[in-house]
Parts: sequence; C-alpha cells; structure tokens
Amino acid sequence: MWPNMAGKVILIKALLTVLPIYQYATILAPASAHKKMELIIRGFLWQGGKQENKKFSLVKWEQVTLPYEQRGLSIRLPGLINVALGMKIIWRMITGKESWWKKTLAIKYMNNREQSYSLKIFP
Repeated sequence: MWPNMAGKVILIKALLTVLPIYQYATILAPASAHKKMELIIRGFLWQGGKQENKKFSLVKWEQVTLPYEQRGLSIRLPGLINVALGMKIIWRMITGKESWWKKTLAIKYMNNREQSYSLKIFP
C-alpha cells in the first residue's frame, strides 16, 4: 500500500530529487535525463508508482513546484538543481581559494590555464 499524498511528497523530496545530486554537481546532464526524472517524480506523486492506473492530475505541475508560500508543494525540478549546482562550481572556481578539485578541473578541462576561468567584474 502506498502512502498518502503527504507521504509521497516527503519521499519525493527526500529521495527522488536528491538521488542525482552527485552527478548533477559534476556534469551538466542532458535535457532528456531531466525530463525522465521529472516524469518519474510526477508518476510517483499522482499514481503512487502504479503506472498502469492512469489518473488525472487535479493540479497543474507548475503549481506543484511552487514554494509553500505560493501554495505549492515546493518540489524542486531536476533541471534547475543541475544548473544551480553547475553555477555553484563555476562561482567557486572563479572566487575560491586553491584546492585540489579546482586544480583537477583546471588540468582536465582547461589545459591547466589559470587565466581561462578568471572573471573581470570591473574593467
């Protein structure tokens, strides 16, 4: 027996939106992967994992993903998580101190060119 709607939302937030975080932090996943994850989350929320029983969703998916303050369920979209984590890595590379992961990424992707990821904020 599947949990009620509140239980499903908790499981989605605790498991389904967190599972790909490690991969999202290191690569930019294709849009098809984001769409597939979103379909899995939608299916679990509305059908409870029973894909053979098609049910109508009574609320738009855009409403479900809104924050609580805007009367949504605050479910995060996989594509936005991926972009946010990628931007976090870029920001840390530009502004952060030297670290082993920064050196590793510079060697692997930028041919160890320090100036290629420096950012001029003011001319």
